[in-house]
Order: sequence, then C-alpha cells, then structure tokens
Amino acid sequence: MYFSEPPLPALNLARYSLPNTERGLELCSWYFENASPTYRFLHRKAVEKMVCGLCKAGEWLGHAPAGDEVPTSTESEECVVLMVWALACQYPMTHNGKSFDPQEKEWLRQKGIEYYQVTESILERDKSAADRLTTLQTKLLMCLYLLTSSRLKAAWDLFAIVKNMANNLDLSRPSNFTLSHPTHFGTHHMREADNATSQKDLHAELRRRAFWAIYTLDTYLSSMLGKALTFDEKHIHISFELQDDPVVDGRNASNLPASFHDGPEDDRPSLMLASMAHAKVSRIVRLTLKSLYLEPSAQYSVEVVDSLVNEMDAWERELPEFLKTKNSGGLQPIYARQSQVIRLAQQHALIMICRPSLPLSGLAPTLSETSHPDVSSHGHLQHHQDRCVDAALAIHDISSSLLKRGSIDGRFWYTAYILFCAATVMLVYIGHNPTSLRRQQIWDVAQRCCEMERRLMAANKLAQRYVAALEVSFYDCFYIH
Repeated sequence: MYFSEPPLPALNLARYSLPNTERGLELCSWYFENASPTYRFLHRKAVEKMVCGLCKAGEWLGHAPAGDEVPTSTESEECVVLMVWALACQYPMTHNGKSFDPQEKEWLRQKGIEYYQVTESILERDKSAADRLTTLQTKLLMCLYLLTSSRLKAAWDLFAIVKNMANNLDLSRPSNFTLSHPTHFGTHHMREADNATSQKDLHAELRRRAFWAIYTLDTYLSSMLGKALTFDEKHIHISFELQDDPVVDGRNASNLPASFHDGPEDDRPSLMLASMAHAKVSRIVRLTLKSLYLEPSAQYSVEVVDSLVNEMDAWERELPEFLKTKNSGGLQPIYARQSQVIRLAQQHALIMICRPSLPLSGLAPTLSETSHPDVSSHGHLQHHQDRCVDAALAIHDISSSLLKRGSIDGRFWYTAYILFCAATVMLVYIGHNPTSLRRQQIWDVAQRCCEMERRLMAANKLAQRYVAALEVSFYDCFYIH
C-alpha cells in the first residue's frame, strides 16, 4: 500500500485503569451483542470468566473474605479481554432509547485506543513465545480494531502475522490437541478442568471458529486491496459446521459461570449460523476472484458467471429465514446485525461475479472484443450487467435504511467499502448503457451513495479516499455521457 497512517497518541499509563467487574461485563456484552455479528471466534462464557478474573484482581486489595480464592489473571487472558473491550468501545450499545453524546463517544474512543496500546505493549514483551491460540485470537481482534479505526495498512500488516500463525498452528486441519500442553490452545479458563473430552471439544471448536474468521477476513481484505489469497481450498480439511456457545456449554456446564445475559435460548437460532453463511459466501467470492480476476488469462465468461450465480442461488436457499428477511426491524439486535451483514455480503458477491460484464480499467475485455459474438451472448451480457447494477442498488437501499436509523457510522469499514463498490458499478453501468431508461434513476442513486460516504468521512479516512475517487468518476461520467 502506498500510503502511510499517523501514529497513535502516546500511551499514558498513569491514566490506565481497569473497570470494575460490572462495567467490564457490560463492555463484554457490547462486544458479543453488537461488535461481532459474524466474526464470532471467541467463547462468551470463557471471556466473561476472564473478565471477572482480571477485574477482581484489580479490585483485590491484598485481602479477601474467608474461603475466597485470590483472583488471578494471565497476560494472555488480559490481552484477549482488553481487545474485547477496545472493540466494544467502538460499538457501544444503548438502552431505553438513550444515546451517547459526542463527548461520551470520544471518551469511549480514547479508552479503546488505550486498551489497544496496552495490549500491544504486552505482546511486544512476548515476541519470542511459541504461537498459541490466545495470541492469535488477540491479534485477530487487533486487526478488526484497526479496521474500525481506518488503519487499513496497519491492519493488513498485522493480518499477515495472523495468517502465518494460523499456518503454524495448522488451523486448517483437525486438531491434534493433547493434554500434555494444556496452555497452548487459548482457553486458559479450562486449565483446571478434569474432563479431557470437553477440553478437546472446546479447543477444536475454537480452532474452527478462528480459522473461518481468518479465512473470511482474508477474502475481503484481498478483494479490497487486490492482493493474492492466502489459503488454498485443497489444503482445508475442516468443515464449515460451527457450534453455538450453548451447545458447547452443555458439555462444559460444570466448568463455566452463568452468562452475564442468560435468557431463554432453546427457541433462538444459533448465533453461529451467520458466521457459517459468511464463510460460505466468502468461499464463492474467492472462487470468483480466482476465476475472473486474479488469473492472467481471466476474462468475462458467460458460463463461469452463470455457474457462480447458480452457486449464490444455492447458498441463499440454505440460509435460515432470519438471514433472508429484508426487514430486520423485528429481530433482536444481534440477529438484526447478522442479517444486515449477510445481506450486504450477498449483494457484494453478486457484484463481484457480474462486474466483469462491466469492464473496469481493462480488468476484462468486453464481449464485443471477443471472437464471433452472437445475439444469444449479447443477451447474457446485458442480463449480467443488469444483475450487477441491481445488486448495487440493493446495497444502496440497505445502507440508506441503516444510516437513517443511526445503525452505522464511520467505524463500519465493510459498509463504506461496499458502498464504494456499488457507486462505481452504477457509474460504469451508465457508461455502458447511456440510453437505458433507468439511467437517471441510477445516476441519482450513485450520487446518494457518494453522499452517504461523505457522512462516514468524519470517522473513516478510507471513506475520504472513496469520496475523492467517486468525485473524479462522476466528473468523467458527466462529461463523457
């Protein structure tokens, strides 16, 4: 990447303090219920126990009531908790209709930076330590935090380390965990458990979650930056199936505390369904990148595009109903967040599949440049162009609805990127179809996408770059057509 990012402000440890247990658990709930709709690679009750250990260790003043154990917390647990809090500060949740004022939001932002910097300083001291799952989890959280802070270059550089750690830990293969090294698997809260089977089950589940989260994030960052994909499908030997926390907890109930926000869960869909759907659609995006973009001989192919569209249709048919709904207003907040992310991911995938029918910067030749085009092929080309712009219009509708409700802002890096993709597609579609009856409608929607990007600019420096690029594109499109 050919741009730099300003350094974070200097860390003032004199101001660093841990929240009390109640506040620490509230921050934890913000993370699990708002900050991680699909990148759900942590185990909630395990993290809550880490929070209790860390906060109580900070509250303990050298004495404890008779019979109470002295609270303890390891550095690896502290790093996981701090990064959970850092991301929670980026996605605060309000109750009873109350919203945070700008001063409160700025205070939370500063606390998030502080938690990130403390984590960074702890890891800096432990550079030569063996790779562990907790360390990988922490660094993956750091990548996600940097993305919400518009630090794309820093996130990409750190993510390269995360992917290398994933390879070192062999996350793409089934776990060979043994109890001879109980602290190497990132669930230190289980170190006193006497049930070897439950430890192996939880360990294997956390490995799968971590791998598919990394796989999904690798797909979207590679797509954004035009970088090579890291994982080869033929070397992946684990399933997409991910178990929800209540299923895991059923085997480990004796070792874990009650959740901070327990409730009736029997009739709730699994929170891991969205993570699985996101990983599966990212696999289609990866196949699209390999088939239509990254190979030197890649070009627009009716057969390839139709095949990929069919895969998307099959993927959609498998979705649970709450991820298909176009009106997520009646869903609980976390399920609404998941539905919104999956719907945006779906439309983005369709854009990526059909976009070669709208050549950008010589990315693929137009059909007229191929040998012996026929009427049938031209019909396919127009159909794919229409499908591409329809996906772009859908992205506008979803994002506009979220922005009006105040559900997104500049911290939503993924939405800002997809809005840019959508606006670009609309302008190129106009260039290819200057006599289309929808030309004015599409032009107006593209302008509204750019306006939404402007509203994200205050907290998203990448949105500033998107707006600058779109303004040039609007100028070119206006004067050429």
